[in-house]
Amino acid sequence: MGWYLKQSVQQIETKRVAAILLSIVLLVVVAELISAWARLRISRAR
Repeated sequence: MGWYLKQSVQQIETKRVAAILLSIVLLVVVAELISAWARLRISRAR
């Protein structure tokens, strides 16, 4: 993703840059939600 982002920024493709940044943010949010769910489940199991 980083390479695509760099190429898009250099070519000033704002829609593509926005889509790449949005997908990165979305992936981070999903990973955080899964992580929080797993931590909660583990803490309840103890």
